[in-house]
Amino acid sequence: MSRAINLPTGSSRVSEVGLVWREISTGSAGTWEVPKYCAIRVRATAATSISFDSLLSATMTTNEIMIFNSGRGTNLDSKDTVTLTSSGTAYIQVGLEANRD
Repeated sequence: MSRAINLPTGSSRVSEVGLVWREISTGSAGTWEVPKYCAIRVRATAATSISFDSLLSATMTTNEIMIFNSGRGTNLDSKDTVTLTSSGTAYIQVGLEANRD
């Protein structure tokens, strides 16, 4: 379902605006389920590899910051989410696409 606006910020999806971020990792490595086509902000605190559904997206160095799009994930499953894996310690935030109730 396509939305004309980002609901938490109330802004047009094509404008230059900051997202509402929700932190899912505070300096740890691990695996998380994130929404499809979601903005993900990662700040590495050590050498870190970031993968989405086992596809290597980036290898990051200490204090490097990148913003990713989680994409649609693999066609091999029927999940509504994409598996994000961080091999090293990182702070990871998910850009909210819907209001929290």
